Amino acid sequence: MFNYILRRTGYSVLIITGVLMLTFVLFQLGAGDPAAAVLGKDARPQEIDLLRRKTGSDLPLFYGHWCVSEAYSCSVSKNTVRFELNFPEKEIFFRIKTSAGMQVVKAQENAAIQTIQLPAGVAVESAEVLRYQKNPFNSRFIRTFSEIICFKSAFPYVEF
Repeated sequence: MFNYILRRTGYSVLIITGVLMLTFVLFQLGAGDPAAAVLGKDARPQEIDLLRRKTGSDLPLFYGHWCVSEAYSCSVSKNTVRFELNFPEKEIFFRIKTSAGMQVVKAQENAAIQTIQLPAGVAVESAEVLRYQKNPFNSRFIRTFSEIICFKSAFPYVEF
């Protein structure tokens, strides 16, 4: 009888975890950007990025060191990428996807405008600005799961 109860409890934990993961992924895919919805159409990119950091919606989905930041403007030409860093930060990186592969470049400190010139014949497909976080387990899923278990809110102004 004890083995039966133990097995059923194990299955229940697996099913609850699966349901949590499924609903989490569906809400992440379908909900849109909460920061843009709260701040509206006229919000500056810096304000949106700051609210994303407060709520944790800039974090990786499940696991990772990189947080995507959209507060900086980026212009891409054939083999040149130009970044305008509107407000300073310490750990900023640029992820550039080229025809030769993907590369990550660390930003220079105290430089408002940074230009990265790639070799001739290498075309830039896309570029984005990333922030590095030391703890790879600091993700949206872990935060949401801990909030469910501990009955805490991600928003400091919402009380239970």
